[in-house]
Amino acid sequence: MNEKIIVPDLYVESKKAVAAYQNEVQLLDAQEDELNAELELLQQELTQNIMDQEGANVSDRVYLRMRGKEISVRADIINSVLAELEEERHELKLKYVPIFGGAMAEDSKGKPSYSAKVQEIMDCHLYTMLEEIADMSEQLRQQHDAISSGLNAVYQDSKVNEVHRNIRYRQDWERSKPNFYTIGKSVLDRYHVDAATNGYIHGDFKNKKPAKEATGGE
Repeated sequence: MNEKIIVPDLYVESKKAVAAYQNEVQLLDAQEDELNAELELLQQELTQNIMDQEGANVSDRVYLRMRGKEISVRADIINSVLAELEEERHELKLKYVPIFGGAMAEDSKGKPSYSAKVQEIMDCHLYTMLEEIADMSEQLRQQHDAISSGLNAVYQDSKVNEVHRNIRYRQDWERSKPNFYTIGKSVLDRYHVDAATNGYIHGDFKNKKPAKEATGGE
């Protein structure tokens, strides 16, 4: 299994629903931005109004205070509308709860189980790994068998063994075959696979990515 797995679009209806929701959110965002921009200008104008009242004559002071009151009233109205927009955001989210649920339900119809695919990938690569080990060991066994008959003619001789004790075990295959030594985990820990199901390679394998082309052993 060397070909990259291409996952088809599984959330067609859900993407439509999310896009519709985001469009409505953008409309609220635009209104909120417009109101906040105006509120900032009003705050600047109110600050300037208060400063202008200092040292102003009576007539101008009356006008400035009337204008200041107008600014404050408008700012209060804007804050009230902003609060209404916040409530509209809440209502919008409530509106889309059943819409999202329906879209997800529609998308789930006929959706394949990728949990089974994970096991298939694991089995495939683990089998390939064991197959490579077995192939290498078989080559070693064949080379060992090619010389063992000649060696055993000497090593298995009882009189030779009287002189060279236990020499009959020297070319035993069990002593010659490759061995796998490990402490703790043997191949993979569950968190390595869990990392892959979340879309990334665990840091334990940072420098263990296979080369694209095998160069062969020397």
